[in-house]
Amino acid sequence: MALPASQFVQQPGLVHITDGLTGSGQAQGINQYGQELENNEGRKPTYSAYINAYTPQATPQDFLTLTGSPLVVARLLMIEIYYAATAAAAYEVGLYYNSAPDTLGTSTALTAVSHDPADVAASCVLAAYTVAPTAGTHVGLIRAGRVVGGTVTGGGSGILPLVWTWTALNDKAFVLRNASQQIALNGFGAALPAGSVFEIGITWSEEGLVGN
Repeated sequence: MALPASQFVQQPGLVHITDGLTGSGQAQGINQYGQELENNEGRKPTYSAYINAYTPQATPQDFLTLTGSPLVVARLLMIEIYYAATAAAAYEVGLYYNSAPDTLGTSTALTAVSHDPADVAASCVLAAYTVAPTAGTHVGLIRAGRVVGGTVTGGGSGILPLVWTWTALNDKAFVLRNASQQIALNGFGAALPAGSVFEIGITWSEEGLVGN
């Protein structure tokens, strides 16, 4: 005969789960019956970067890139793109996976902000170009869409933004395993409408090479 639940009661609290590879840990709650209170928050070092009021080169091919590192395995999690121009307009943007990175050109390295101050600085490099780079090797186009923006003066940026996410459906993220691999936003060489400005955000995770 089963005992009443009250006879199984123990003090609510926390147990600590430790990653055997990295030594990092995560607190896991338990209730008064010893049942785990699930926490699905990721423990991998995660980074976000954002650029606003950004105008790429006039007829952009690759214009913003995330380049991998030999020190980590990086996983692309999210990209969001907002847009505005002097007159309301739409602009098509694609996302390429490169097996050899872009070179030369003029770019600004964006600051990667860690989601946890205890994590190390990001190893991947995120660059926004204002002078076109020499193209690397495109493996293939993995996303594309038209971002629709209002007028700059009317504050209509982001009437219809592009937002791409990975892993939400338990799919595998796009992975960068070395400095030759790269993700690149691309304008297909189409001329930018007058006064074009973008706001672009990107989020990715990084982890050590062992077991990945």
